Amino acid sequence: TVQNMLSDLLTANGFNEILSNSLTKSSYSDDLDSAVKILNPLSSDLDVMRQSLLYSGLEAIAYNQKRRSPDLKLYEFGKVYSIGEEKYNEVQRFSVFISGAMQGEEWNAKPKPASFYNIKAIVDGLLQKLNVKDFTVADAEGTELAYGLQYNRGNKTLVKFGAVATPALKKADVDKEVFYADFNFDVLLNIARKNKIVYKEVSKFPSVRRDLSMLIDKSVTFEQIKQVAQKTERKLLQDVNVFDVYEGDKLPAGKKSYAVSFVLQDAEKTLTDKAIDAIMQKLIFNLGKEAGAEIRK
Repeated sequence: TVQNMLSDLLTANGFNEILSNSLTKSSYSDDLDSAVKILNPLSSDLDVMRQSLLYSGLEAIAYNQKRRSPDLKLYEFGKVYSIGEEKYNEVQRFSVFISGAMQGEEWNAKPKPASFYNIKAIVDGLLQKLNVKDFTVADAEGTELAYGLQYNRGNKTLVKFGAVATPALKKADVDKEVFYADFNFDVLLNIARKNKIVYKEVSKFPSVRRDLSMLIDKSVTFEQIKQVAQKTERKLLQDVNVFDVYEGDKLPAGKKSYAVSFVLQDAEKTLTDKAIDAIMQKLIFNLGKEAGAEIRK
């Protein structure tokens, strides 16, 4: 199953699965009006159904940190509950947590603390495993994250991830930074069911890389650059990557510099310099027109 496949991938990368109670405390809720309340709770710590997997993970992290086990990589599959439009809602979610050091102390290396890019790499790897593509990237919405991103497809959010906000950490008595990803597992399952495995021969012809250095507004994101490039050349463009970013006083106010690589490949023939130059000229024109990019020479 999809759940077993994702579990195997995370466990192979050093993660531990947690299973927590669906009952939790109402003080964790940011919206009590939509919470499913227990009519006869056993205690104030178990008076509502959970609306998020965030706090069950934070409680596990707090428990371990207090017992001198601060370096944690956890994941959980579970349901969350709410009331909306006069009916009860039950949604399957999937969460990933990273806290402490990604690499422990060794004689020849210092511990490497977890960062936003570690959780992003995990999210991207899981989506790649499920062959989930064609999503848009935006800043994460909501109060649970101090900063982060969310991946959307249409009007549905596939995943939100980033650094957990300080108020949420304090509620669970966690004193170290935590990076968290929250997947809408129901949506991912629907996408994964529609995937078809297609086999194709590895191209016998070489790929070609071309780099562009460009000056753009600080408000322009790499995702916008990537989308313009993919719209410009759908067939031959295999990969787009930013390998250098510069912001400093040597540039005009409100500007930043990106160095972006473009990998081109034709599965049927070797690309000629003339064909490559024509594609790059189209890219330069469209990047300037749609993203306001000024190519630096």
